[in-house]
Amino acid sequence: MKLNHYWTSGGTFEFDPDSGEVTRIRGDEESPTNWGSVWKQRGRWFALWHDGDALVFQHGQHRWNLTPDVTLRVTGRNRRTFRVLRNGDEAFRFTYFAKWAIFSFVDPTYDALDAESDDFFLYVTAMWKHWKDRRADEFTALLQEAGSRTL
Repeated sequence: MKLNHYWTSGGTFEFDPDSGEVTRIRGDEESPTNWGSVWKQRGRWFALWHDGDALVFQHGQHRWNLTPDVTLRVTGRNRRTFRVLRNGDEAFRFTYFAKWAIFSFVDPTYDALDAESDDFFLYVTAMWKHWKDRRADEFTALLQEAGSRTL
């Protein structure tokens, strides 16, 4: 499936949900075929996509449907840790440096929306918080309603 890079200017990438492999698509004519984004941090690829039934966070072959039994957390200020917990048990942990966090100290208008735009893991966590208790068909209806518009 073809997904956007999390930062829009990053282009379109081929994402294999079975293996978790990500490959850049060369050429401007390619456009995403599915809703979702890929992101590379510390040499590792991550994806947030929709499989028709739920939002899915994936790293390699490890995937988690973002449902109420899964909890996502980002802790820390400059050195952050992203955690995936399933039924209270830690299923995944990833620590990274938020180099862009300095802007939050300098820019008085820097808010949560800016932070989510800069940090893929904050964005994934916010999406989970918003959609975890909703029916999957609500998200699907939103995608269908968008039609030719890109989400």
